[in-house]
Amino acid sequence: MLNLESLIYDLPEDVLKRKWAGDFDGEIELIDALLQKELPQCLRDRLMVERRMAQTLPEQFCIPRSRAFEMICEKIPDFSQGELDALELDGALAAPEEPAGRLAPLCAPLAGAEEEAVPAAALDEAAGKAGAAPLCGWVPQAA
Repeated sequence: MLNLESLIYDLPEDVLKRKWAGDFDGEIELIDALLQKELPQCLRDRLMVERRMAQTLPEQFCIPRSRAFEMICEKIPDFSQGELDALELDGALAAPEEPAGRLAPLCAPLAGAEEEAVPAAALDEAAGKAGAAPLCGWVPQAA
């Protein structure tokens, strides 16, 4: 059983860098290597929790960035890559509570991805707040 109380402890910087970069496989690989070493129990517990989160987090990223852009352009033909970049930088894709703006017309369902992706939940919520149907019907996965 995972010790969720260990979440109060910071992760090693190298693990955080992989997490922030979305390199979940690399993060798991690094955690596995660290777990082979002698570590304080609190850090070992924290790494075990993080490893589990790194395994499940990719499930929430079901739309590849390139496909998300194509889907937007199907509904908003003059939408530019720069606008998608700006939405991402503004946090509109990472923080679904932000206004959806030009994403309002999105409503086509989609799932599955292997390349860099955007959070399906973020796009679904942004579309919902703009009065459109969910983009990929994201439903939170039970742990």
